[in-house]
Amino acid sequence: MYDQSINLKALLLLIVLMVISIRTSAQNESSYQSQDSQILSKAILDSSLWAETSFNLEEISKIYLLDHGVTLNILDQFSLEEIAIEVIQKNQLSQIGSAPLVQVHTFHVENDMALVRLYLRYVIDGSEKNTNTELRFNKNGGTWNIVTNE
Repeated sequence: MYDQSINLKALLLLIVLMVISIRTSAQNESSYQSQDSQILSKAILDSSLWAETSFNLEEISKIYLLDHGVTLNILDQFSLEEIAIEVIQKNQLSQIGSAPLVQVHTFHVENDMALVRLYLRYVIDGSEKNTNTELRFNKNGGTWNIVTNE
């Protein structure tokens, strides 16, 4: 009887620890998604990425984000202000027409610093153009801020 009681208590303790571990893991994943979404939003909206284009960001309704080469933990319903973001795969490139396409080349977060390199493909008068930017971020008080852009 005594051995069964110990086994039952050990089993219950194991179940409780597993539930705590699962909840903590889910919270950490949500935190990373929120962090990555915040950084990526600021990077895509930064004027250095759009400086060479004739686009007015207020007139863009959708930007495509190429899911290729870099793992991003972004929220499922990712958008920028009033601009919808649609994540696409490389085999879908021919379907986007002349809409702006952003590719994340580098996305590195370490502690309170981040480095992001983006490429922007856009079409003007039927001609495809490309530009890029590199942004460095610092985290201050839970908010990510751009400290340099090139």
